[in-house]
Amino acid sequence: LGIDNGTGNSTPTLTVNSNTVSLANPSPPAIGSTEQTLLFGTAGAIYNWTGGNPGNMTFASNVYDDGAGNRRYLSTAAAGTYYQQGGAHIWSNYVSGAAGTIATAAERMRIDASGNVGIGTTAPSSPLSVTPVQYSTGTASQSTTTVTGSGTTWTSAMVGSQLVFANGVSAGTVTAFGSATSLTVSTSQTVASQAYSIAYTGLQIASTGNVGIGTTVPRQNLQVIGNAEFGAAENNAKAYRFRTSGGALDFEGSGADMYYSVWSGFNFSGTQYQHLQLSSTSNNAFAKSDWIFSSNTSTSSPTLFVPGTVGLGAGIGTNTPNASAMLDITSVAKGFLLPRMTAAQRDAVVSPAKGLQVYNTDTNVINFYNGSAWGAVGSGGTASGVLASAGTAGAPSISFSGDTNTGWYNPGAGIIAASTAGSERLRIDATGNVGIGVTAPQAALDIVSAGTSSAVIVPRDTTANRPTTLVNGMIRYNTTTTLFEFYQNGAWVNYTTVSDGRLKTNVEPVTDGLKLVNKLNPVFYDWDRSNAKTAGFEDRHQVGFIAQEVEKVLPEVVNKGEDSYRSLEYGKIVSVVVAAVKELYAKVMSHDEKIHAHDREIASVKAENTIKDKEIDELKVRALKAEEENAAMKVRLNKIEKMLESK
Repeated sequence: LGIDNGTGNSTPTLTVNSNTVSLANPSPPAIGSTEQTLLFGTAGAIYNWTGGNPGNMTFASNVYDDGAGNRRYLSTAAAGTYYQQGGAHIWSNYVSGAAGTIATAAERMRIDASGNVGIGTTAPSSPLSVTPVQYSTGTASQSTTTVTGSGTTWTSAMVGSQLVFANGVSAGTVTAFGSATSLTVSTSQTVASQAYSIAYTGLQIASTGNVGIGTTVPRQNLQVIGNAEFGAAENNAKAYRFRTSGGALDFEGSGADMYYSVWSGFNFSGTQYQHLQLSSTSNNAFAKSDWIFSSNTSTSSPTLFVPGTVGLGAGIGTNTPNASAMLDITSVAKGFLLPRMTAAQRDAVVSPAKGLQVYNTDTNVINFYNGSAWGAVGSGGTASGVLASAGTAGAPSISFSGDTNTGWYNPGAGIIAASTAGSERLRIDATGNVGIGVTAPQAALDIVSAGTSSAVIVPRDTTANRPTTLVNGMIRYNTTTTLFEFYQNGAWVNYTTVSDGRLKTNVEPVTDGLKLVNKLNPVFYDWDRSNAKTAGFEDRHQVGFIAQEVEKVLPEVVNKGEDSYRSLEYGKIVSVVVAAVKELYAKVMSHDEKIHAHDREIASVKAENTIKDKEIDELKVRALKAEEENAAMKVRLNKIEKMLESK
């Protein structure tokens, strides 16, 4: 239905369809079937949404509801709405947008069903809650009391602020900062991912009339949580004034000076006590009289006493500080506590004064600055201390700046140990035994190690650089011979002997090995314990040779020390034994050849005897056969004789 203005204009002034009435807009936009809408040209609309939440009346400027849950611009401009929902009155605005496009609301104020007014919050907790938006980038979801963000860069500065989701659900107060994408809140619930806003708690006026800034539950007439700044208001030249039921307090300016005063009357009347003057000309603070700070009513033992008399020092625990001291601390129950810091923090002190003292928490020692370096109390003014606590491997009592877990410490009485990277590496016990990798060394040097580094590397150098001062027991690696060598009984010896033919001359074979071996006299024996040189030798029955006897046969294997005592190189005797074995082997082989010849002769005789025995056996067979033939001949002859006789 279209109704014109009576002028015959083809453009109707009033247009009516099934659910929309349009004034001065002959082509109204499509309105959803759940909306009853009154359009005012392209300026605004009044509509009632009867869909999922009936009874919501909206007054809109340059925006309408398309029935699909979206608000769209009527024309290209900014927009605003006021609507009622669930007993609440809500005001929102929209940034400028193109006609027909979706408009996104930014709620600015609401009055909820209980009458609370909220600005910047969808859940006002007080009759007036002003909560400016602090942050709203990205999206957020909630599980129990944890809110998880996506595309967020949250900070610890948000603790204490309010978090509200785009659907109006409040998560309460942010109680803890987890990370740029994780916060803990006061309300436990589950909320799907959506837009949100984090807002400052701001100004709150409670139902009691108390005003709070930075708190939703102010406990006083005015409670400010966080920093507060008061502007100067001229009132008899008083810059700032505070009054209580018992008196009043002034911060006042006189020229460029500042005075701190207390009045006896709560209305700034009675006696004015000027306690402190901050002078702009001398940059000093002046006390009108003695200052006494005390945690109790006693003035004889104040916590801090500052005398009003020029030149006297201050007292802590006494109101009569010694005249020779600028600070007199008196106590029979407590001590003086220096500033405590790590070595790194100590070294970061800018331009330390000579005599400056701190307590080093890395070494647990008092340090002082001597004008050029930090030292420890008891070090005689040097840059490194000698008096220290016991310490541990992880925190040695004597350590190094920037490397506090490397140094020396005292693990027990009479014991000193060294650690690196927080682990013990070396220990010297009370008997002088040194342990490396072991905390209870069993010898003068006890090394315990495992893995690929379980080895000891001895000194390495050439034959020409052997030590000039020789002591029995020396050990080294000779890089010329590439052998280990030991110094004993006046000579360097090797337990692995060089035998390369390119190093030898005058080579002669060992002969008469059996003769030489037969001259050697192996014996069983025990060490003579009455001779001090046998101390430390094996305490069991021995087998071997007497060096003096061997020297008469094979002087090449005998070493004579500077003390005339002799030692044997048993390994060299092997060459003589090998020669003897070879000679013995040759003799055995000669005897074997003779035996084999005899065996062959015996075998030949046996073969001849076998042939003769066979011939004899054959003769016996023939003889037996001849005898049988003779017997048969006799029988025939007898028969012939009988036949002849019968005739």
